[in-house]
Amino acid sequence: MSKSFTKFLLLFLIVILSVFLVQKSLGQSRFSKLKSIDAFSARSPVHVFRYPRDTEKLRNISGRATIASAQNLIEADARSRSGYHKPRPTRTPTPTPTPTPTFGPTATPGPTSTPAPTPTSAPIATPTTAPTATPTPTPGTIGNPVGLSPQQIKAAYNLPSTGGANTIAIVDAYDYPTAENDLNVFSYQFGLPLCTSANGCFEKHPMVGNLGSNSGWALEESLDIEWAHAIAPNAKILLVEAASANGTDLLSAVNYARNRADVVAVSMSWGGGEFSGESTYDSYFTSPYGAAFFASSGDSG
Repeated sequence: MSKSFTKFLLLFLIVILSVFLVQKSLGQSRFSKLKSIDAFSARSPVHVFRYPRDTEKLRNISGRATIASAQNLIEADARSRSGYHKPRPTRTPTPTPTPTPTFGPTATPGPTSTPAPTPTSAPIATPTTAPTATPTPTPGTIGNPVGLSPQQIKAAYNLPSTGGANTIAIVDAYDYPTAENDLNVFSYQFGLPLCTSANGCFEKHPMVGNLGSNSGWALEESLDIEWAHAIAPNAKILLVEAASANGTDLLSAVNYARNRADVVAVSMSWGGGEFSGESTYDSYFTSPYGAAFFASSGDSG
Protein backbone atom coordinates (compact mmCIF):
# COMPACT_ATOMS: atom_id res chain seq x y z
CA MET A 1 0.00 0.00 0.00
CA SER A 2 2.83 2.37 0.77
CA LYS A 3 4.56 1.84 -2.59
CA SER A 4 1.34 2.21 -4.55
CA PHE A 5 0.51 5.46 -2.75
CA THR A 6 3.96 6.79 -3.45
CA LYS A 7 3.67 6.03 -7.18
CA PHE A 8 0.27 7.67 -7.31
CA LEU A 9 1.51 10.78 -5.58
CA LEU A 10 4.53 11.01 -7.88
CA LEU A 11 2.31 10.61 -10.96
CA PHE A 12 -0.04 13.30 -9.66
CA LEU A 13 2.83 15.74 -9.17
CA ILE A 14 4.12 15.08 -12.68
CA VAL A 15 0.67 15.81 -14.13
CA ILE A 16 0.38 19.05 -12.13
CA LEU A 17 3.85 20.14 -13.22
CA SER A 18 3.09 19.35 -16.86
CA VAL A 19 -0.13 21.39 -16.77
CA PHE A 20 1.75 24.30 -15.20
CA LEU A 21 4.48 24.22 -17.85
CA VAL A 22 1.93 24.05 -20.68
CA GLN A 23 0.00 27.06 -19.30
CA LYS A 24 3.18 29.05 -18.88
CA SER A 25 4.22 28.27 -22.45
CA LEU A 26 0.84 29.37 -23.78
CA GLY A 27 1.05 32.65 -21.83
CA GLN A 28 4.48 33.51 -23.23
CA SER A 29 3.23 32.81 -26.78
CA ARG A 30 0.25 35.21 -26.30
CA PHE A 31 2.50 37.90 -24.83
CA SER A 32 4.90 37.59 -27.75
CA LYS A 33 2.05 37.98 -30.20
CA LEU A 34 0.83 41.11 -28.46
CA LYS A 35 4.31 42.60 -28.73
CA SER A 36 4.50 41.73 -32.43
CA ILE A 37 1.08 43.33 -33.01
CA ASP A 38 2.20 46.50 -31.20
CA ALA A 39 5.35 46.77 -33.32
CA PHE A 40 3.41 46.10 -36.48
CA SER A 41 0.78 48.72 -35.57
CA ALA A 42 3.48 51.40 -35.31
CA ARG A 43 4.45 50.67 -38.92
CA SER A 44 1.01 50.00 -40.37
CA PRO A 45 -1.71 51.50 -38.13
CA VAL A 46 -4.48 50.80 -40.61
CA HIS A 47 -4.16 47.02 -39.94
CA VAL A 48 -4.44 47.20 -36.15
CA PHE A 49 -8.17 46.66 -36.02
CA ARG A 50 -8.04 43.32 -37.85
CA TYR A 51 -7.37 41.71 -34.47
CA PRO A 52 -10.49 42.15 -32.35
CA ARG A 53 -8.99 40.34 -29.42
CA ASP A 54 -6.32 43.08 -29.07
CA THR A 55 -8.71 46.02 -28.86
CA GLU A 56 -8.51 45.87 -25.10
CA LYS A 57 -4.86 46.87 -25.35
CA LEU A 58 -5.83 49.87 -27.50
CA ARG A 59 -8.52 50.94 -25.04
CA ASN A 60 -5.88 51.29 -22.33
CA ILE A 61 -3.71 53.78 -24.24
CA SER A 62 -3.26 56.88 -22.06
CA GLY A 63 -5.47 55.17 -19.49
CA ARG A 64 -8.78 56.46 -20.96
CA ALA A 65 -8.52 56.70 -24.76
CA THR A 66 -11.18 55.14 -26.93
CA ILE A 67 -10.33 52.91 -29.86
CA ALA A 68 -10.83 55.80 -32.28
CA SER A 69 -8.55 58.15 -30.33
CA ALA A 70 -6.01 55.38 -29.94
CA GLN A 71 -5.99 54.92 -33.69
CA ASN A 72 -5.29 58.63 -34.10
CA LEU A 73 -2.41 58.41 -31.66
CA ILE A 74 -0.96 55.38 -33.41
CA GLU A 75 -1.28 57.02 -36.82
CA ALA A 76 0.41 60.17 -35.56
CA ASP A 77 3.23 58.11 -34.06
CA ALA A 78 3.63 56.23 -37.34
CA ARG A 79 3.87 59.49 -39.32
CA SER A 80 6.41 60.82 -36.84
CA ARG A 81 8.56 57.72 -37.18
CA SER A 82 8.44 57.79 -40.96
CA GLY A 83 8.93 61.56 -41.29
CA TYR A 84 5.67 61.93 -43.21
CA HIS A 85 3.42 64.93 -42.57
CA LYS A 86 0.23 65.95 -44.25
CA PRO A 87 0.88 68.88 -46.58
CA ARG A 88 -0.43 72.21 -45.37
CA PRO A 89 -1.52 74.97 -47.73
CA THR A 90 0.98 77.79 -47.94
CA ARG A 91 -0.32 81.25 -47.16
CA THR A 92 1.00 83.96 -49.41
CA PRO A 93 1.15 87.30 -47.52
CA THR A 94 -0.75 90.13 -49.10
CA PRO A 95 1.69 92.93 -49.91
CA THR A 96 0.97 96.28 -48.26
CA PRO A 97 0.80 99.01 -50.88
CA THR A 98 3.28 101.82 -50.38
CA PRO A 99 1.46 105.14 -50.25
CA THR A 100 2.51 107.66 -52.84
CA PRO A 101 3.50 110.84 -51.02
CA THR A 102 1.73 113.97 -52.09
CA PHE A 103 2.39 117.43 -50.86
CA GLY A 104 -1.16 118.37 -50.13
CA PRO A 105 -4.41 119.13 -51.88
CA THR A 106 -5.25 122.41 -53.50
CA ALA A 107 -7.73 124.35 -51.50
CA THR A 108 -9.71 127.51 -52.01
CA PRO A 109 -10.28 129.52 -48.82
CA GLY A 110 -13.58 131.09 -48.09
CA PRO A 111 -16.88 130.31 -46.42
CA THR A 112 -17.18 126.81 -47.90
CA SER A 113 -15.30 123.90 -46.34
CA THR A 114 -12.45 122.82 -48.62
CA PRO A 115 -9.40 120.56 -48.33
CA ALA A 116 -6.21 121.98 -46.87
CA PRO A 117 -4.30 124.23 -47.19
CA THR A 118 -6.86 126.85 -46.20
CA PRO A 119 -6.19 130.33 -44.86
CA THR A 120 -6.90 130.93 -41.21
CA SER A 121 -8.91 133.83 -39.87
CA ALA A 122 -8.26 135.23 -36.41
CA PRO A 123 -11.37 136.21 -34.44
CA ILE A 124 -10.57 139.89 -34.56
CA ALA A 125 -12.29 142.83 -36.24
CA THR A 126 -13.68 142.30 -39.73
CA PRO A 127 -12.22 144.96 -42.04
CA THR A 128 -14.73 147.23 -43.72
CA THR A 129 -15.22 146.99 -47.47
CA ALA A 130 -12.85 149.36 -49.24
CA PRO A 131 -14.37 152.08 -51.43
CA THR A 132 -13.74 151.95 -55.14
CA ALA A 133 -12.07 155.39 -55.23
CA THR A 134 -8.78 156.12 -53.45
CA PRO A 135 -9.91 157.45 -50.05
CA THR A 136 -8.54 160.39 -48.14
CA PRO A 137 -10.35 159.79 -44.86
CA THR A 138 -9.82 161.43 -41.54
CA PRO A 139 -8.73 159.12 -38.73
CA GLY A 140 -11.71 157.62 -36.92
CA THR A 141 -14.32 158.73 -39.47
CA ILE A 142 -14.99 155.37 -41.20
CA GLY A 143 -17.51 154.35 -38.55
CA ASN A 144 -17.34 151.98 -35.62
CA PRO A 145 -15.93 148.61 -36.73
CA VAL A 146 -17.02 145.63 -34.63
CA GLY A 147 -14.26 143.89 -32.71
CA LEU A 148 -11.05 144.78 -30.92
CA SER A 149 -8.93 147.74 -31.94
CA PRO A 150 -5.12 147.65 -32.28
CA GLN A 151 -4.88 149.66 -29.06
CA GLN A 152 -6.92 147.06 -27.16
CA ILE A 153 -4.83 144.19 -28.52
CA LYS A 154 -1.58 145.93 -27.56
CA ALA A 155 -2.87 146.58 -24.07
CA ALA A 156 -3.98 142.95 -23.69
CA TYR A 157 -0.53 141.65 -24.68
CA ASN A 158 1.42 144.49 -23.03
CA LEU A 159 2.94 145.57 -26.34
CA PRO A 160 4.55 148.95 -27.01
CA SER A 161 2.59 151.55 -28.92
CA THR A 162 5.20 151.58 -31.67
CA GLY A 163 8.03 149.32 -32.83
CA GLY A 164 9.16 146.94 -35.53
CA ALA A 165 12.10 146.94 -37.95
CA ASN A 166 13.15 145.51 -41.29
CA THR A 167 10.52 143.54 -43.29
CA ILE A 168 7.66 141.20 -42.46
CA ALA A 169 6.91 138.86 -45.41
CA ILE A 170 3.29 137.73 -45.66
CA VAL A 171 2.73 134.74 -47.97
CA ASP A 172 -0.77 134.14 -49.37
CA ALA A 173 -2.32 133.03 -52.67
CA TYR A 174 -3.77 134.93 -55.62
CA ASP A 175 -3.80 138.66 -56.28
CA TYR A 176 -5.28 141.19 -53.90
CA PRO A 177 -5.75 144.21 -56.21
CA THR A 178 -6.74 146.75 -53.53
CA ALA A 179 -4.26 145.64 -50.89
CA GLU A 180 -2.40 148.96 -50.52
CA ASN A 181 -5.59 151.00 -50.56
CA ASP A 182 -7.34 148.84 -47.96
CA LEU A 183 -4.28 148.83 -45.71
CA ASN A 184 -4.31 152.61 -45.53
CA VAL A 185 -8.07 152.77 -44.90
CA PHE A 186 -7.33 150.57 -41.88
CA SER A 187 -4.39 152.79 -40.88
CA TYR A 188 -6.48 155.96 -41.06
CA GLN A 189 -9.26 154.39 -39.04
CA PHE A 190 -7.03 153.43 -36.12
CA GLY A 191 -4.52 156.29 -36.25
CA LEU A 192 -1.61 154.24 -37.57
CA PRO A 193 1.18 155.65 -39.75
CA LEU A 194 0.56 155.26 -43.48
CA CYS A 195 2.18 152.23 -45.16
CA THR A 196 2.43 152.82 -48.90
CA SER A 197 4.65 151.85 -51.78
CA ALA A 198 5.52 155.52 -52.17
CA ASN A 199 7.08 155.80 -48.72
CA GLY A 200 8.74 152.37 -49.04
CA CYS A 201 6.66 150.73 -46.32
CA PHE A 202 4.53 148.47 -48.56
CA GLU A 203 5.60 146.11 -51.35
CA LYS A 204 3.55 143.56 -53.26
CA HIS A 205 5.28 140.75 -55.13
CA PRO A 206 3.10 138.44 -57.33
CA MET A 207 4.90 135.21 -58.18
CA VAL A 208 3.51 135.18 -61.77
CA GLY A 209 2.22 137.81 -64.15
CA ASN A 210 -1.49 138.37 -64.76
CA LEU A 211 -2.34 136.70 -61.48
CA GLY A 212 -6.06 136.22 -60.90
CA SER A 213 -7.82 137.28 -57.72
CA ASN A 214 -9.86 135.31 -55.21
CA SER A 215 -12.23 136.96 -52.72
CA GLY A 216 -11.62 134.41 -49.97
CA TRP A 217 -7.88 134.78 -50.12
CA ALA A 218 -8.19 138.56 -50.50
CA LEU A 219 -9.99 138.65 -47.14
CA GLU A 220 -7.14 136.68 -45.58
CA GLU A 221 -4.49 138.92 -47.12
CA SER A 222 -6.20 142.06 -45.84
CA LEU A 223 -6.32 140.68 -42.30
CA ASP A 224 -2.64 139.65 -42.42
CA ILE A 225 -1.13 142.87 -43.74
CA GLU A 226 -3.31 145.16 -41.62
CA TRP A 227 -2.62 143.49 -38.30
CA ALA A 228 1.07 143.00 -39.02
CA HIS A 229 1.25 146.78 -39.59
CA ALA A 230 -0.87 147.46 -36.50
CA ILE A 231 1.44 145.50 -34.17
CA ALA A 232 4.78 146.53 -35.76
CA PRO A 233 4.06 149.89 -37.44
CA ASN A 234 7.73 150.67 -38.06
CA ALA A 235 8.34 147.46 -40.05
CA LYS A 236 7.92 147.18 -43.79
CA ILE A 237 5.26 144.90 -45.25
CA LEU A 238 6.09 142.51 -48.13
CA LEU A 239 3.01 140.74 -49.55
CA VAL A 240 4.09 137.68 -51.57
CA GLU A 241 1.25 136.35 -53.73
CA ALA A 242 1.51 132.68 -54.76
CA ALA A 243 0.24 131.64 -58.20
CA SER A 244 -2.45 129.45 -56.61
CA ALA A 245 -3.45 127.69 -53.38
CA ASN A 246 -1.59 124.59 -54.52
CA GLY A 247 1.04 123.48 -52.02
CA THR A 248 3.86 123.67 -54.58
CA ASP A 249 2.95 127.27 -55.50
CA LEU A 250 2.69 128.34 -51.87
CA LEU A 251 6.09 126.84 -51.08
CA SER A 252 7.57 128.62 -54.08
CA ALA A 253 6.36 131.90 -52.58
CA VAL A 254 7.82 130.92 -49.19
CA ASN A 255 11.12 130.18 -50.91
CA TYR A 256 11.19 133.68 -52.38
CA ALA A 257 10.46 135.31 -49.02
CA ARG A 258 13.04 133.31 -47.06
CA ASN A 259 15.83 134.30 -49.44
CA ARG A 260 15.23 138.03 -49.03
CA ALA A 261 18.00 139.53 -46.89
CA ASP A 262 15.70 142.21 -45.45
CA VAL A 263 13.03 139.73 -44.25
CA VAL A 264 13.09 139.01 -40.50
CA ALA A 265 9.72 137.18 -40.27
CA VAL A 266 7.68 135.04 -42.67
CA SER A 267 3.94 134.79 -41.96
CA MET A 268 2.02 131.84 -43.47
CA SER A 269 -1.63 132.12 -42.55
CA TRP A 270 -2.70 128.86 -44.21
CA GLY A 271 -2.23 125.19 -43.50
CA GLY A 272 -2.65 121.64 -44.72
CA GLY A 273 -3.11 118.13 -43.38
CA GLU A 274 -0.12 115.98 -42.48
CA PHE A 275 1.15 113.51 -45.06
CA SER A 276 3.91 110.95 -45.55
CA GLY A 277 7.23 112.50 -46.53
CA GLU A 278 6.38 116.03 -45.37
CA SER A 279 9.72 116.33 -43.56
CA THR A 280 11.43 116.56 -46.97
CA TYR A 281 10.06 120.12 -47.20
CA ASP A 282 11.66 121.29 -43.95
CA SER A 283 14.35 123.21 -45.82
CA TYR A 284 11.72 125.71 -47.00
CA PHE A 285 11.30 126.88 -43.42
CA THR A 286 14.88 127.95 -42.81
CA SER A 287 16.47 131.21 -43.80
CA PRO A 288 20.11 132.02 -44.57
CA TYR A 289 19.44 135.38 -42.88
CA GLY A 290 17.87 134.03 -39.70
CA ALA A 291 14.23 134.89 -40.38
CA ALA A 292 11.53 133.47 -38.10
CA PHE A 293 8.62 131.49 -39.59
CA PHE A 294 5.04 131.76 -38.31
CA ALA A 295 2.36 129.20 -39.25
CA SER A 296 -1.37 129.41 -38.65
CA SER A 297 -2.87 127.73 -35.61
CA GLY A 298 -6.31 127.32 -37.19
CA ASP A 299 -9.67 129.03 -36.81
CA SER A 300 -11.07 126.56 -34.26
CA GLY A 301 -8.72 127.14 -31.36
